[in-house]
Amino acid sequence: MEPCYSVHQQQRYIIISISAVVMIIVFISSSGSTAMGESVVKAPQWSVEPPSSVVFTNSTGAIIDCVAQGSPPPQMSWLTHDGMPVHQVTGVLSVLSNGSLVFPPFPAQRFDTRLHDATYTCMATSAKGILRATPTQIRAVVVGTYEVQVYDQLVMSGNTAVLRCSVPSYVREYVQVSSWLRDDNFNIYPSMHGDGKYYMTDTGDLHVISVDPQDANSRYQCRTLHILTEQAMLSTAPARIIVTEAQGSVPPRISERAGRMVVKSGSRVVLPCVAQGSPPPNYMWYRRSVPVAGGVGVWQVGGSLVLGEAAPRDAGEYTCVANNTAGEARYSAHLQVTEPLNVQVNPREAQVDAGDNLELRCHVSGEPVDTVVWYKDGQQLRPGGRVNIRPRDTLHVSGVDPQDAGIYQCAATSQNDYAHDHALVSLGASSPELVYKFIEQTIQPGPAVSLKCISSGTPTPHITWTLDGFPLPQSHRYLKGQYVSRSGDVVSHVNISVVQVTDGGSYTCTASNTAGADSHTARLNVYGSPHVRPMGQMTAIAGEMFIVTCPVSGYPIEKIIWKKDGSTLPTSHRQRVFPNGTLTVNSVSRGADDGQYSCTAQTSKGKHDTQSLTLNVMVAPMVSSFHFEKNLQKGDRTGVTCVVIKGDLPITITWEKDDLPLVSSTDITINSATRFSSTLIIGGLKATHTGVYTCRASNTWAQASQTSELMVNVPPQWVVEPSSNNVALGGTVSLSCLADGFPTPKLNWRKQTVSGDFVDISSREQGLTHLENGTLVVTRAEHRHEGRYICQANNGVGAGLSKVINLSVNEPPWFNVVQHREKAVVGETATLACEARGDKPITLAWSRDHQQLPQHPRYEVEERETDEGQVSELVLRMTHVSDSGRYVCSAINAHGSLSADFHLLVQDVPGPPTGVSVVDEGSRHLTLIWTPPTDSNAPITAYVVNYH
Repeated sequence: MEPCYSVHQQQRYIIISISAVVMIIVFISSSGSTAMGESVVKAPQWSVEPPSSVVFTNSTGAIIDCVAQGSPPPQMSWLTHDGMPVHQVTGVLSVLSNGSLVFPPFPAQRFDTRLHDATYTCMATSAKGILRATPTQIRAVVVGTYEVQVYDQLVMSGNTAVLRCSVPSYVREYVQVSSWLRDDNFNIYPSMHGDGKYYMTDTGDLHVISVDPQDANSRYQCRTLHILTEQAMLSTAPARIIVTEAQGSVPPRISERAGRMVVKSGSRVVLPCVAQGSPPPNYMWYRRSVPVAGGVGVWQVGGSLVLGEAAPRDAGEYTCVANNTAGEARYSAHLQVTEPLNVQVNPREAQVDAGDNLELRCHVSGEPVDTVVWYKDGQQLRPGGRVNIRPRDTLHVSGVDPQDAGIYQCAATSQNDYAHDHALVSLGASSPELVYKFIEQTIQPGPAVSLKCISSGTPTPHITWTLDGFPLPQSHRYLKGQYVSRSGDVVSHVNISVVQVTDGGSYTCTASNTAGADSHTARLNVYGSPHVRPMGQMTAIAGEMFIVTCPVSGYPIEKIIWKKDGSTLPTSHRQRVFPNGTLTVNSVSRGADDGQYSCTAQTSKGKHDTQSLTLNVMVAPMVSSFHFEKNLQKGDRTGVTCVVIKGDLPITITWEKDDLPLVSSTDITINSATRFSSTLIIGGLKATHTGVYTCRASNTWAQASQTSELMVNVPPQWVVEPSSNNVALGGTVSLSCLADGFPTPKLNWRKQTVSGDFVDISSREQGLTHLENGTLVVTRAEHRHEGRYICQANNGVGAGLSKVINLSVNEPPWFNVVQHREKAVVGETATLACEARGDKPITLAWSRDHQQLPQHPRYEVEERETDEGQVSELVLRMTHVSDSGRYVCSAINAHGSLSADFHLLVQDVPGPPTGVSVVDEGSRHLTLIWTPPTDSNAPITAYVVNYH
């Protein structure tokens, strides 16, 4: 009970003091809110999110930071894969106060798979909710010794040899092949095209192309790097290529192949295809039975197909065919191109009123997508009850209540990727709920009484009090107080000092806010004679129910009698009198129900009291329905009339469009011809006139409305008009086509055929994708994509729109092979053949060592045009050793340029060794030394010693 005091001379001073206390409490509470308002509560956001994978050695250990910002700062914690909190394990695992997860260095014998090869998840907890980080896969590697080896390869002359670096399986994941070393200190590194002889792939394999007997004289080692320890290592023993000569024709047999390859978008891909056969086989790649054209971003090195930057459109099955005169061999490789997963949750913030529905959309891009999971405050949500996960990963929560507020996360996963996004959901308006209510009391006059109600709700409810449906009496004995508790509830009380008989009756507290109201009624019975408080005049609305409770005090009361015009009620089926003194009249009617009513309360001893009220019955407005014409189009005129068919005057008529006030303007006219009608006229309809129109009629006591929807059909209009475009062969281009109108126009692309007709573009048309927004995307453009296209926009209104455009596929110069190695013998003729393909005309030019080729009688350039481009042959007659070097063939056309390198090696017969001398001799041996002859570009395979 709230404090109350008896009435005497000091009462005023004491009550004033209490009021001051109440004011101070309210002020302090408000001040606290203000102070807190300056430091707004903010949901956690990641400033340092742990990576998805952490690999470390037992000699280094690891620290995984996890930092989130928020106000107040969130609490950081870690969970194991099964959702259990991470606890410290001395010397193995600990969590710092700043949220970092620490794995100190440890001896090999303390390796624990449960801790050192496990998944951990960081959590940020705040008052707004719990944020879940990307799960982190922890893997500790115990450092040990290992060796790398390369094995000899047996290859038929003219074919490709593949040398592979063999790394033990227990460290293979952490060891990369950085380069290859030939025994003459020649280093070979990964490259896009190779040099025509050597090609090191990104996976570390070394392809030696077109091997000959001289290649058998070289030895090869691979150089590796341990990515964790940064230890470089050379393979233990050199390997060699054993070159054999085939006896007759041998059909191809594929020795190097790929089954299924999974690569990231944007990475370089090598689809290996190495076959052994005699004569050396030719290679051809197919995709969906269509030859894979070389050009921008796609080329062959030997028999292997290289994609410079793989894209999702490149995914699919590729077939390599190796053939020679003896037969053919083929195999198929499946390429899967993954794109990084990206997740976007819409909306990012949502405020939902209690009882309403929550809908969050999760848009996932990237591929592949294995699973999509929703979390609420770090806990996985599963369909059921009020939670429903709809198609396209849309989360629907029906009938939101306060515990649904928090942080919602959508997470998409694949085998090697994880992405997530989150939304903050807060409770908007929630209807008040009285969590504490006063009870009925029966007392004698004299003591003090306190009535209290406590309500929750958002926004903060306001509590009002009534006595028998009327405002509380204006008396110094009544003291009302209201404040907001720390928990956010509203506490309201009514203190009555020195209770009198006239204070009795039904007290009602009503908590209300924008979302609704909640009320509670209980009687305060005070012993004494009956007393009915004055009721004065009251108003009822015709057709509705009228309710009034006789405002009687005194106790006990035997009965309460209602009369109208002297007749005891009820007098009809529409009237009902309840024992507590409440009178209800259903479907109030003017003329029948208005007039004088009296209420009499009496005790068993015959004491009684009577008061009367005057009931006035008013008629609420009623609006007749109206409707706009159907199939109205842009430029038409329309109008509707709103008539108030009943209702007491004066009546005010207003118009609204989409719940916003509507007034007369240049194209809208509102005429009020009478006091009970209004006409809305719209001239020159536009798309902006589409909407829901409301006529609202109101008088002093009530209001009524009618609505009608106006639909303005608008023919298509270009927002982005299609235009002709061009694209490089193998490139990508977007052909935009966007139209507006109502209903929304349907956009359709068609392509012109040889006959001149335009036909629809099939969804299976390779390289052509029709997006939902109307854009036609051409990917990896080919010559067959060139031609005339038409975009049509139709919505059933008018003739529609169409535009014909031209698409040109430009082919910059390209080469099947960009690195060549050629050999010649001194005195013979060497021919360097440069074949460029692309749009004509193509200009070919030769240079050597970055300088224009000099005019020389021994140099001759012959050019000819082919169906696919241009060929230029550089002929060097009577070659010298000095002709060895790098020759560059540059191709230029209107769309670009490209160069091909030719490495020419002119070899001469070795000269005789010099300085032959005996350095040691015995009865059965001689040791000779000599100086090798001057380099002739021809490797010396053997020396012959003759003894005379």
